[in-house]
Amino acid sequence: MLIKQIDPIWMQTDQPEKIKPFLKYEKEYWKKEGYSRIRKTYTEYLVSKNGIFLAGFLPRILGQFINCELQLSKLETNIDRAEPKLKEIKFSPEQLRLINSALEYRRGVLVAPTGYGKTIMALALISCFPDSKILFLCHTLTLIKQTLDELSKFGFKNFTQVGGGTKELTGRVVVSTIQSLARINPFHYCDFDMVIVDECHHISGQESLYYKVLTNILAPLRFGLTATMPTSQEKLLYIEGLLGPVLDQITLKEGMEKKALAVPKVKIIPIEKCDGLTGINHYQSKNETEEYESKKGIYEIAIVENRIRNREIIKICEEQNNNNKSCLVFVDFIEHGENLLSIGKNTIKNISLVRGSTTAEERNKIKKDLGFKKIKTVIATTVWTEGLNIPSLNTIILAGGGKSTKKLLQMIGRVLRRTEEKETALIIDFADSGKFISEHFVERLKLYLMNKWEIIY
Repeated sequence: MLIKQIDPIWMQTDQPEKIKPFLKYEKEYWKKEGYSRIRKTYTEYLVSKNGIFLAGFLPRILGQFINCELQLSKLETNIDRAEPKLKEIKFSPEQLRLINSALEYRRGVLVAPTGYGKTIMALALISCFPDSKILFLCHTLTLIKQTLDELSKFGFKNFTQVGGGTKELTGRVVVSTIQSLARINPFHYCDFDMVIVDECHHISGQESLYYKVLTNILAPLRFGLTATMPTSQEKLLYIEGLLGPVLDQITLKEGMEKKALAVPKVKIIPIEKCDGLTGINHYQSKNETEEYESKKGIYEIAIVENRIRNREIIKICEEQNNNNKSCLVFVDFIEHGENLLSIGKNTIKNISLVRGSTTAEERNKIKKDLGFKKIKTVIATTVWTEGLNIPSLNTIILAGGGKSTKKLLQMIGRVLRRTEEKETALIIDFADSGKFISEHFVERLKLYLMNKWEIIY
């Protein structure tokens, strides 16, 4: 089988039928039948009829077909590199392991827990290619600000920003949001030698902005960083195709054993069943729409509007604050955050709410004040589950419930940054009672037990 490289993005084989079984995933759609919708599936293949496929799949295909005739572009081998070096930073053995894996294979994904210094590893990779033009892609302005601050802190020169009203592509290092770059003519992408995608688990299918941008960038060096890879086979394949396979990873357990991350302690608060749930708990949904409405109603009664539960959350914040401990309270809905803020204002001197409409300037001020404990309690929607770096943060309160492992790990990751003053971190969760919400708590509990974290009742 012949495989030849068209460019750093695409490759082509003369036998596409042979590789189809290794580049497939199930796609789903919903067909309306009567008053309900039925889930249907079909198979998609990430190789065209004439054998064209994304270059990141090459290691996967070579692993299946050893006797391939391979014709690679010179672009893959003509970029020299230096050794990784950052001012006043001594890389841990685990960080060096991941950095060296990236340098050896020159494209792929590095997985490391929040708090283990993924941005530091990205800057180390940038330092290895001092003569190359580099694109650092983020998906929020908060991440842009954090990256620009780190570039400045470690003495990098000639870096520019795209996003937040700025569109400057002239820097050797360009830090951009995916949304802003996607609005620029792809002609301007052509001179990048390296692209780094932060939080690369946001990459999805052909309709996504990441696909549009990454299939127009001819950079041969491609790296992704994330703490949590998605579980969807479709997303996993697109990440691999656009960036490359997972090269190496550091696990939460490894980070804690090496004393690079704070050790979490989980305190479980039991919550009694709300009287308002009596009828709704026994209601049997007839279709998907009714089930969604049932879940929404239960969530609103038992969590968002539950004054007993909300008062307990604020009481915990007061106790932590009185012991000079800072708290970040995560909610799923703005209404829940507003309810907590309304209660908290009566007893907590400084308390803030961060939501989607909070400006970047306001967020940065709240973040700084929380870091210095001028504000000791902040309530936040999921806009702060990523890109928040506050090493001094002591306590995470999971006020929103839910069962998503990925989101749960992202929220917990906010408090796992270890410092000389902080060896352990407190996670507070609620054992809710009621249909759906009690099942969700059990899923969260499984994660704590699987990781063998200390649980306090």
